[in-house]
Amino acid sequence: MISLFQSDATPGVFGFTRDATGQNLPTRFAPWRKNQQASSLFLGAGESSAQVGTGDPVIRAVDAQGFYLVGAPSRQVRYRHW
Repeated sequence: MISLFQSDATPGVFGFTRDATGQNLPTRFAPWRKNQQASSLFLGAGESSAQVGTGDPVIRAVDAQGFYLVGAPSRQVRYRHW
């Protein structure tokens, strides 16, 4: 089973890990908060982590380094001053 965490320090950063406590996630983005909204983690269109298999990049990264990080793009719009 893979758990999903969100960084409280950088809310656009999410971490996937098999460690249910998230202790192996990088401290650079700590503290980490476990995602409590989803009862199962979906990694692809209609596929659970059990259905995706070892070919999925998230599964490969978690197996190789213990975690996988992804960053959501910022919705903040920056304007250039000419």
